[in-house]
Amino acid sequence: GTIASKNQQKLAAPALKVNKSSATSGNYLFVNSKLLGSKESLVLWKESSVIDVYDLVKNRYEFSFYV
Repeated sequence: GTIASKNQQKLAAPALKVNKSSATSGNYLFVNSKLLGSKESLVLWKESSVIDVYDLVKNRYEFSFYV
């Protein structure tokens, strides 16, 4: 939102938390997301944790797995 009297912009709502946690190992970043992906099963997502794996050297998404 905008505060006209102070010529400032502020967040109108709290920021959305996207990731529960993350960790690195070697060249990989592991992210446990809080949000359902567009191609993920709602049933699997509710019953497990989805870990997304990113290659930090190649700077790209690699794959996901369920725990």
